[in-house]
Formats: sequence, structure tokens, C-alpha cells
Amino acid sequence: NTACRPTTIFFNSVLEAWLRNDYQHPLATAPQRMEKAVAYVENEAKKGNFILDPNAETYNLILHAWYRYAKRAKPNEIHMAWKNARRVLSQMSDHKRVHPNLRSYTFVLLACSHAAGIGDVNERTEALDKAIEVFYELRELADNRKSDISMSPNHISYHTFLSACLKLSRDKSANKRSTDEVEKSTKLAKLIFQECCGDGQVDKNILKLLRKELTKDEFRRCLLDGARNNLDNDGMLQVKVNDK
Repeated sequence: NTACRPTTIFFNSVLEAWLRNDYQHPLATAPQRMEKAVAYVENEAKKGNFILDPNAETYNLILHAWYRYAKRAKPNEIHMAWKNARRVLSQMSDHKRVHPNLRSYTFVLLACSHAAGIGDVNERTEALDKAIEVFYELRELADNRKSDISMSPNHISYHTFLSACLKLSRDKSANKRSTDEVEKSTKLAKLIFQECCGDGQVDKNILKLLRKELTKDEFRRCLLDGARNNLDNDGMLQVKVNDK
């Protein structure tokens, strides 16, 4: 009916219903069904039949679905989930009309962070490497769009990325830490925490995470380095704290 077409808001509401309807439609099929619906709309648009215009929220709902999938999937399916989330984010970046926002990157970081703590060392390392790639892609976008503060990493982005870094240092199968993993993840976590301090995005959850995952000495050094690298010319601490 050309006189009565669905709007983007209506379409997104349907996608959200699929996302949340875990009973009649198993979670394993939700992201795939959502992607098929969006692909149909996009293909029709290429033919000149603009049914509706998907927006960033449309794709964010798909990313949210893949993150939820990663949280509840079997161990052997978790890494497939974050890879699909990364694929959708890349599609957004290449899209002519739709561009990823902070929520888009956060959902992918959440999926990668969850995967960084599960599986063998190679799988976890791959998930962390992808989280690094996604986080610094976000930072680059934020630097290129300084007038748009909504693209800057916030306390949630930093917490999620730090969590991915520190999860890699835990060997889930043996409940131990390997030396190489500890050195890589701890060094990276310290660097990210310093950036977090400089951006004023430190909150109680970030400090709680560091206290939990690091040894007492590592935690103390991390705090000292974060403070030392954020002193002004008079030696006063410039670290801003996010109290939200």
C-alpha cells in the first residue's frame, strides 16, 4: 500500500521486539532475522523503491542483538558473535547514509570484551586485538570530529575496553595467568587507564575493575602512573573523575 508505508521508527520498533522476544523466537535467530529484514529494505532502496530509510539506531539494534548473543551463546559460538558484530560495524562505516556512533562502537567492544575471557589463547588474543582496533578507530573518529563530543569515548567505553585487556590475562581452563598474557594485557591496561584519566572518564566501576583484576602492586603503580602523567606545570593533578 503506497499510501500507508512503515516509518523508520516503526521498523526499529519491530526489530527491538525481535531482540527482546526470547521465548517465541530463540535468541540464536534474532540477529540473523534482523539483518535479513534490513538487507531487504536496503536492496529495495537500491532498486529505487524507498520503503523506509534505516538509521544508526536500526544498525545499533542489530549490534545489540549480536552482543546479547555473545553473552548467552555456547563457548564455541561466542567468537562468531563478535565477528559478526564487527562486520556490521564495518558495514555502517562504509554506508553512504548511515554512520556509526558511540553506541555502535560500545556494543562491538562489549562483544569483544566478553569473548576475550573465553576460549583458547589464540581466540582470546584475536578478540582483544579486534577490541584494540575498534577502540582506536573510535578514538580516531573522535579526534577527526572534535566538535562532536558525543563521539568521544566515555566511562562505559573505557571500562569495556579495560575489561577486555584484563580478561586476556586469565586462563579460564587452568585458572592461572601466563607471563606473556599478563605482561601484554597489564601494560595495555595501564596505557588505557592513563588515557582515561586524561579524558576525565574515571569512575568507581573502572577503579573497582582494576582493583579486582590487578595485584596490589600493579594497581598502585597504575594509579600512580595515571596521576603522574596528568600533572600540570605546577605539579597539580589534572585527573577529572566521572561521578555518574
